[in-house]
Amino acid sequence: MAIEVEIIRQTDQFARLREEWDRLMEGNPIKSIFLTWSWLFTWWSFFGADNQLHILVVRESQKIAGIAPLMTSTIKRKGLKFRMLSNLGSSN
Repeated sequence: MAIEVEIIRQTDQFARLREEWDRLMEGNPIKSIFLTWSWLFTWWSFFGADNQLHILVVRESQKIAGIAPLMTSTIKRKGLKFRMLSNLGSSN
């Protein structure tokens, strides 16, 4: 079984994940609106402008086995700039 990890960095790539993401969520025992494609894509559309998508999609035999919805952002602390990886939908 081949395991592949894809990094989604473009909004159009994120948009194309909807059907597969929804299928994956059907089998997820955690039923949280905050894990759904709809909620995360909407959040990204309104609040993601200053960040960079960094969604990890893990596929096993070309079928999605897991998704880590992340983003990178640049933050300033004490005059220094840092790149930070955080959950998509969170505030810094």
